[in-house]
Amino acid sequence: MPAPLSAELRALDRRVLPHDLENLIVRLCAWKPQSLREISRYLRRDDIYLQNTALKRLLADGRLEFLHPEQPNHPRQAYVPGKGKGARRRARTMRPPSRLRAASPPSAAPSVSPPPSEMEMPEIGVND
Repeated sequence: MPAPLSAELRALDRRVLPHDLENLIVRLCAWKPQSLREISRYLRRDDIYLQNTALKRLLADGRLEFLHPEQPNHPRQAYVPGKGKGARRRARTMRPPSRLRAASPPSAAPSVSPPPSEMEMPEIGVND
């Protein structure tokens, strides 16, 4: 296993952001095809949890594919990096936050509403 990947796995905390966990899974599978059991052992996570959350999203995005796509229950089924729409999604999610994007040019006349006029309020609780 590459040293940077091994160091990152050793330093993995119990609480990790979902996209960080997904990126780590993709890098693990890029190193060599990984079974669900191997991924769960490396990440110290429950295999059913990984299958129902991160792996399901990665397969749907096309960032991961099955090693044997024609046989989903193959005894040596493993995950490999995919070539699907994940690249397009990653590019979309890598945009800078809206506060860092260039501001749109101001319009010719900013629309500012006039201050509310004072309203006359009837006296409440006065009996005649």
